[in-house]
Amino acid sequence: MGHETNPSLTHNTHSANILVRPTGVFLSKMSFERSSFRRNFQGWVELNYGENSRTKTITRKKFNKICRYLLGEPQVETDAKFRFWVKSKGFRIAHAEDSQDYGVLYVPVKVPHTRSVEMLYPYEDKIGQSATRSQVVEYRRVAVADDFFDIISSVHINERGVHVGQKKTYKAVANTYAFLPREAVSYYLMRLQYLQTENPAV
Repeated sequence: MGHETNPSLTHNTHSANILVRPTGVFLSKMSFERSSFRRNFQGWVELNYGENSRTKTITRKKFNKICRYLLGEPQVETDAKFRFWVKSKGFRIAHAEDSQDYGVLYVPVKVPHTRSVEMLYPYEDKIGQSATRSQVVEYRRVAVADDFFDIISSVHINERGVHVGQKKTYKAVANTYAFLPREAVSYYLMRLQYLQTENPAV
């Protein structure tokens, strides 16, 4: 008796083989869309917040210069205006495991005091001696323009890959980072919405 092929098995195997190729193409297209999204956004950031712009943002070059000055490196070139600006901003460097080069740069910002004294963050200073202070100083991590895409993505897309709302994204960025314009967040969300209209899986 000769070997008989199970028709149902042949059909299922054939169907599985058919499914593999479109899935691969789909994933490649999705990866390409995300890569294109990053390039488009970074190009826009470079145009609006790069070295030649006159905005109050921090490029990688300026970030390194600030850190080198704070660390007292003698060979860093600075002028009186730059030194005054750094001191007036109150920058501080903190070393962290996830940081490269010089560490993590923080800057103080005044925020409404809505927590008890016991709940203040480690990097907070008290303003005034009144028992009912209206403001405290919290330190925000300095956002480098080159990292805007990764920063916004990290707060907009949670660990489950779910996109959080627009308001939550704005709030998360503002509560964690400084020198990251709201305009950049708006442009990121606008471009992402457009891509999701074209490809919902992005």
